[in-house]
Amino acid sequence: KQVAACQSKGKINVSVMAKIGITERDVDEVEANLYQLARNNAVDNGADTLVKGESKVLGTRTFEMFKCRP
Repeated sequence: KQVAACQSKGKINVSVMAKIGITERDVDEVEANLYQLARNNAVDNGADTLVKGESKVLGTRTFEMFKCRP
């Protein structure tokens, strides 16, 4: 609802390694890396707002990108 008046800039799928060898990475660290990658892509696509989508696999996530500011 908060992005209803915003211009859609599409979706972006991002992924990072959730496991290094046999060691699982911290969930918060993985999520922070995913969000950073999504922000970088949003800037490249002229977006200024991200909406986080669902993810069934740790280390992958889809974000919707929007341009909300003039």
